[in-house]
Amino acid sequence: MDSLTYKQLLDFTIGVLYELRVKQKRTGYYSLNEIIKYFNYEVSFDEIRDIAKYLEAQGYVKTVFIYGDVFLELTTRGIIYFEAKDKAFFTSFDAFRKARQKEKIKDTVEQLDKKIMASSKENLVKEIQDFKKDIKKLNDKNQYTDYLSDIDILIIELQKDNPDKEILAHKTNKLLENLNFRDKLSKIVSKLNIE
Repeated sequence: MDSLTYKQLLDFTIGVLYELRVKQKRTGYYSLNEIIKYFNYEVSFDEIRDIAKYLEAQGYVKTVFIYGDVFLELTTRGIIYFEAKDKAFFTSFDAFRKARQKEKIKDTVEQLDKKIMASSKENLVKEIQDFKKDIKKLNDKNQYTDYLSDIDILIIELQKDNPDKEILAHKTNKLLENLNFRDKLSKIVSKLNIE
């Protein structure tokens, strides 16, 4: 099995959550980013957020949207949905998991159990710091000094236990006014979940 269909991606995501909750008796929320990485499937963060919203709307998972990631917990309805799949599905799911193990990705399920929400915020802060470095390179005539200060405020706000979404929204909107930053910054903004 080379690549997954979108439907398989959704069903296999539920399958990984089922494996963790029912077979391994591990409860809690798991990173959808990490699950998708496990599948080696290329999607944007906006698509990850849409997948989570869809699965939650179907009643299969509960979601927690944290800066730069989405965490899922399998519900009873998700368990029933997964267990009701036909034999052909389980054959393809098992074949896919065996292929992942051959690629030495079998530890990913254990890594999912260790993934904590704080690490997503840390990754986002690092991404913003990298963005700041890029701006510093362009700042030869000090025309971006205010933008650099706004980025510092973003970083400080994100490092708080409970970041103020209004401050994050205000500072990112100010940064988005500069067309030079819009492409890179729009990816960061989508991960902030400040809708």
